[in-house]
Formats: sequence, structure tokens, C-alpha cells
Amino acid sequence: MLTQKYYKFVDLPELNELTDLEYNTALDICEKIKILIAKREAFASLDNIENKFIELGLGWDYRRKFYNSVKYILDGDYAVINNLRLFSQQFTGYQLISLSSSAGKIPPTNKIPDSLSELLGDKVLGDNSINLYQSIIKKLPTEFHLGAPRYFGEIGWDINGQLVNNDTCVYLERISLLYEAGLIYKLKEIKNPVVVEIGGGYGGLAYYIKKIIPNVQFVNVDIPESLLYAAIYLCIMFKSDIYYFFINHESALENINNKKMLFLSDLDFDILLEKNYHADLVINTLSMSEMTEVQVRRYCKGIAKLIGRNGFFFEQNQNNIHCGMLNASDIINEYFVKCTPIYSSIFNLTQGAAHIWMN
Repeated sequence: MLTQKYYKFVDLPELNELTDLEYNTALDICEKIKILIAKREAFASLDNIENKFIELGLGWDYRRKFYNSVKYILDGDYAVINNLRLFSQQFTGYQLISLSSSAGKIPPTNKIPDSLSELLGDKVLGDNSINLYQSIIKKLPTEFHLGAPRYFGEIGWDINGQLVNNDTCVYLERISLLYEAGLIYKLKEIKNPVVVEIGGGYGGLAYYIKKIIPNVQFVNVDIPESLLYAAIYLCIMFKSDIYYFFINHESALENINNKKMLFLSDLDFDILLEKNYHADLVINTLSMSEMTEVQVRRYCKGIAKLIGRNGFFFEQNQNNIHCGMLNASDIINEYFVKCTPIYSSIFNLTQGAAHIWMN
């Protein structure tokens, strides 16, 4: 194992803190998310068959402990917003504050220590993510040698100026798959490429894609409580981009060509179809196998329309049948004509089987 002797541990005091302007951006986003949550609750009170679409899979039940973090953020807790990544374990399966798997671990409270080095002990000396990161970038073009931004409590190790931890490697796995499948360069060839991500988590994959393809228009579709994370993370990391929240049908997707980031709740997914929106690439990683069957089918039907004849649907999901959920690819297979399994020559996949689906 490589140690701190070779790679410096980047602790909380060495990270950027949110400015007043950035914090106010986050508060503005919180208000928009509150509107989306209220809209969903009003919709759920109706006797409507469409309510099945907003029922959550087992992994996202509202009784789960991580929703406490959502409450902290919506309440405007600066310490939590400033350390957003320490509260993101529900998206990655990795608890950054303990540098370990999040399985069985309760999310942190809103009391954040000034430093984590002493709490983490020998873990700050390094872990397998250092070796994994190096093995990945050896086989990738230099433009993909990326790390996480030094914001939001993102601790890790400094490798050649890049901030690296377990989550960095997980997202580079997906970037590597998109690269090996030729999709990154296909997007680069398009003047104004459009990517739609279903279930974007805290915004990690979107961040790396936008770093590689700055002119991409990125649409994030998710439940409001997850959009909260992605919107704060991405809107602050890409300050120069204009972002757009779809709140109501009166303002639905009008004059959006200059908007580089769009955020839609799952309830509003169909508005993309109503407006004949086209996506060059749609992405889903991990979350479809955590959804209900009704949700997966509705998304697949919509994705097939979004990508048309020339677009692609990149999907990487675990088979979750053993824990009472889905193997998403069994359902996805019913909606697309072509499927190409994606294998990596760089490393063994850790996040499930990957496929590219086409009409």
C-alpha cells in the first residue's frame, strides 16, 4: 500500500469554503426543491394511477436515516451544505467521513469536526483507491486524469494535483467505459451535445463529463431530495453556466438553449417527451435496479423516444434480485432493439454489468 509518505492526505481545513454568494445560490436552490416536494405531495394526494410512478423502491424509503441530511440542507445549515459530500453516502455506497463502505453506517449528524485526520487515524496513510486511480489513468488519455473538486468536504489524497478517493475511482470507471465505448468522442463531435442522466446522485458523473465536454447541456432527472444535492454541487462548481429548474408547465423548457444545466423532478420527466426533446446520450447507473418496475418501464419507454435513431442509452446496474429488488437489464431489454455489453480493458467492473442500448 502506498502511504502518506508519497501522497498527502487532504483534510477539511485545506478545502475551499463556500462564499456568501455560493451559499446564497444553495439557499435559492433549496427553495426551488421545497416547491418540487410540495408539488409531489399534492400530486400524491390525488386518486391517480400515475402515483405509481412516484412510489419509491426499497432503497429510497422516506424512513431511511439519510433523509435527515436532506432536512439539514433544506433548513439552510451552512456546515452541512459546506460539507455536502460528507452527507452523500446514499448515492455512492461509500461513507467519505470514515473512508469506508457505508453499509450499516448511520449518516453523520450536522456536527462536523474541524479536522478528520485524528478521527481517521491510520486511514489517512492511504487505501486501495490510490493504487486503483494510478492503474486507471495509466491507460487513459491525459484529459481524463481528473480528480474531485476541493469543495464540499471532499477529503482524499493529492495525486499529481488531483484529489482522489474511492468515489473518484468509481466515477472514473464509468468515464472509462464511456471512453472505451467511443461515446465520449461521439459527444465531442456534436456541436451542442445533450446528455440526460436519470438518477444523477450528488452530481459526480455530471461533473466529470462536463469537465471533459464543457459545452454539453446536461439534464438531471431525479427525485427532489436527490436533485437538491446535484443542483447545489453542479451549480456552484460550474459558476459560469446558466442553470434552469423546471417548476411548472407554464415555463416548461422554453428558451433553454443557453441553459447548460437543467434539473427536473421525476414527476416531470414526461415534459421532455411532450416537447420532443432529443438526447444524444441518456445515462443511468445503479439506480434503475433500485426502482420499482413501474418506474423502470416508464423511464425506458421515454428514453427510447428521447434517443431516437441516433442516440444511445448507457446503463450500468447491479442485479439486485437477491435483496428483493430488480435486475434492471431484464426489463430494459424489452424496450430497445440493440444491446452492446461494455467490457473494460482497464479494470474489472465493480459497479455491475454495463450496456449500451439503441433503437
